Amino acid sequence: MNNHALIDISLIFKITDEITPRKGLEELYISIVEIAKDILEAEAASLLLYQQNENLLYFRSTTDEGMKDMIGISIPENSGFAWNVFNNRQSLIVNDVNTDERFYNGIDLDTGFTTRNIICTPMMARDEFVGVLEIVNKKEGKDFSSLDMRLIEVLATISASSITNRLLYEDLKKRVEELNALYELSRSVALVDNEKDFFRNVVTTLAESLHVERSSLILFVPDRKRLEVVAVYGSSIPAGAVVPDDSIAAHVFRTGKMVNVSNIKKDLPDYCLKNKGYKSNAFVSVPIYYNNRIAGVLNLTDKKSRRLFDDFELNVLSALISHMTGVYKTFADRRQEDKRKKLKQELDIAADIQRKNLVKIPSSFNGITVSLLYEPAKHVGGDFFDFYEIDDYNCGIMIADVSGKGIPAALFTGTVKNILKFGTKNNYRPAGLFQSSNTAIYNETESGMFVTVFYALIDTISNLITFSSAGHNDQMLIRRKTMTVETLQTQGKPFGIITPAGYSEKTIIYETGDILFLFTDGLVESLGGDELDIDTGFDVLSEIILNSIDETPESILNILRNKIRELYPDTDLLDDLTILIISL
Repeated sequence: MNNHALIDISLIFKITDEITPRKGLEELYISIVEIAKDILEAEAASLLLYQQNENLLYFRSTTDEGMKDMIGISIPENSGFAWNVFNNRQSLIVNDVNTDERFYNGIDLDTGFTTRNIICTPMMARDEFVGVLEIVNKKEGKDFSSLDMRLIEVLATISASSITNRLLYEDLKKRVEELNALYELSRSVALVDNEKDFFRNVVTTLAESLHVERSSLILFVPDRKRLEVVAVYGSSIPAGAVVPDDSIAAHVFRTGKMVNVSNIKKDLPDYCLKNKGYKSNAFVSVPIYYNNRIAGVLNLTDKKSRRLFDDFELNVLSALISHMTGVYKTFADRRQEDKRKKLKQELDIAADIQRKNLVKIPSSFNGITVSLLYEPAKHVGGDFFDFYEIDDYNCGIMIADVSGKGIPAALFTGTVKNILKFGTKNNYRPAGLFQSSNTAIYNETESGMFVTVFYALIDTISNLITFSSAGHNDQMLIRRKTMTVETLQTQGKPFGIITPAGYSEKTIIYETGDILFLFTDGLVESLGGDELDIDTGFDVLSEIILNSIDETPESILNILRNKIRELYPDTDLLDDLTILIISL
């Protein structure tokens, strides 16, 4: 192979560092054209986005100051190189635009720019057209090369994926903001606007209704494991003040029993006899229960009449506390509902991102067939897979499992998939691919996320499988002649944990009729009994496959799906269920 035709892997790292969905859209658009211009050593680069509802291709970002006024302007339909790339979905290089009838000179006339040569590539994400990336005028009068085209195609694909994921994320933010706006609107028409005002109204109403000079509401704060004052009336004690352990409120909270004091010395424990500044002997301290558990204490102190609290007043107090807990429950339910809605929005968006990250696996390749079962968990796990056509006789199949849940894991999945996919263009051998990919993924990892990967390179001419594992669970090769299961595993840490990291590869010979069985740990955990034991699950899986060896791959997948449903008939999947059967 000609070394000059290889893509410099450092440029791939540079692209993945700069083109990331973590950036805002405007910053992302600018980064795309700047890095395109930089890595191709060109005079200018422009990004055109496709607006499907109006069928428009319009300028969104450019490096050329003279073309800034073109931002937002669309190109006449079916004119110029950009529309040609859109219609054909193929990149093109034109090193003398004046000899090409497809050249649209309207932009040059409007801006004063002179286009000499151009490279133009479509931006596709999950089979959807995002836009066109144009790079014009190679510096020093040079021509654009096929290597330039390969490099810009890598950039275009990564850019399209990042733009799409960022748009999904922005959509999520808008939906959450709308939810918050609706929630705040509904609260504004309620009796009280917030818990703070509600609690303040409680102590004020009770104090005024029962004619006491001071009242306070105290709640237990689980996170800090202590009692704190949340509202007061007639006192300078600030909200948030910690309640001492030797206080009457703390005593009531521990015992769960009301204290109706008529004589301080007779009705209080010795450790509560310190001078509390009471003006009279009459006060009451009542436990507050929520969901059958004590949640706090309400204190009413210094009754203005100096008389004791009678049964009627205590009944009023009891009714008001019951009403208070009912309203408090409404607030708590609202908080939980708000959290649930926000979580559902996040999960829906994460699931949408994850679905768009999934690729279409070809059903056959040069004599081998591929069958897939993929059932995502309810809470959006991180399983994904990919297929790489290396040449007419070699293909790569990858299966992976990203740690974490939700939007961060879904976005990280897209990043990892892109790094691996484009790594195969430079080094499709498993060990080398893993080495370079781990470094790139490590640099992209946030919040401790990592990914386990198993990759098999299949040579259909020599009947060879070369494979590597990055911390992934054991995989299987089913030998049909001997009816045995061969475990496939190599040493290597998951991507994103440490760099540099060593990876090895193994090569085995297969025979026609053998089955390469790839899966994530969700399958063997589900078959692993109450302890979710992977080794037990592996043995159960081996037995099921050997007993079904003469069935079609689709039938084997159905058998496994039904087995999982039989084991967990009333429970949602705890992890993604992903299986690839490659019939060799």
